Amino acid sequence: MATPKQFADCIRLCVNTNRQDGTPFAFLGKGPPGIGKTSIARQVTAKEGMKFFDTRVFMHGLEDWKFPIVDQAQKTIDWICSLLPMDPNWRGVICLDEFDKANRDQQAIALQLALDHKIGGRPLPRDAHVVLLANRLEDMAGG
Repeated sequence: MATPKQFADCIRLCVNTNRQDGTPFAFLGKGPPGIGKTSIARQVTAKEGMKFFDTRVFMHGLEDWKFPIVDQAQKTIDWICSLLPMDPNWRGVICLDEFDKANRDQQAIALQLALDHKIGGRPLPRDAHVVLLANRLEDMAGG
C-alpha cells in the first residue's frame, strides 16, 4: 500500500499533467477505509490553488448525472448534468468517492467522466481533473 505522501504525490502529478490531446489525466486511488483518501485529495487540491468538488458516486441515481432536455420544435435532445461543475472556466478536482460501492451503471458514468472527460456528449470543463477513490476488495468495506 502507498504511504499518504505517495498517494498525495500521485494526485499532485494527476492534477498537473494532461494527456497528449490536452485533456487531464484521471486518478484511481484505492486503500483501506478511514485512512484519509478524501482528505489527502482535498489538501493537495487546496495546495495547488484549485477548487474541490466531492460527491459519493453510489448516492446518486442515473438521472442526477444526466437527464434529457427535449426541444420538440427543433426535434433535438440535449443532455444536462446538474450534479457536476459544468462552467467551462471551472478549474479543480472532481472527486468521485466511494467508487467501489456504486452499481455498474453508476460506475460506467464515473468511468466515462474519468476516461473520456465528458458525460453523455457534454465535456467537462477543460481544467477539471477526475479523482476516483475506492476501498480495496480485501478490506470488505461494502464495495
